[in-house]
Amino acid sequence: MMRTRSDLVQKCKTKLERIKKQYSNTLNRPMDNHNQGGEIIDMAFREQHLQHSKYFRDRMRALLPEIQGALGRINDGTYGFCQISGEEIEENRLLAVPWTRTSIRALEHREAS
Repeated sequence: MMRTRSDLVQKCKTKLERIKKQYSNTLNRPMDNHNQGGEIIDMAFREQHLQHSKYFRDRMRALLPEIQGALGRINDGTYGFCQISGEEIEENRLLAVPWTRTSIRALEHREAS
């Protein structure tokens, strides 16, 4: 358990900054697009690897604005509050998905409605 809410926010901020840096570094590197010949199984493996790389890069590109938004909410003091209910988002949820905007309770209530 965290000591205080500010400790939790600081831990999430550190995690968000680390993820942002990792994603940015990955996206700024050229993709490994070796189009070498070889055995058909090797070419199929390389093609599958390329498709997975594209998928993960697309996912990173989509998450970067969410991460930046979370860092903005930290700076303006609104981080960690559910955008549906206004209540504090659960500690475990913030630690698992630090860019989240909603609490589990609000999502469950929304699904039940």
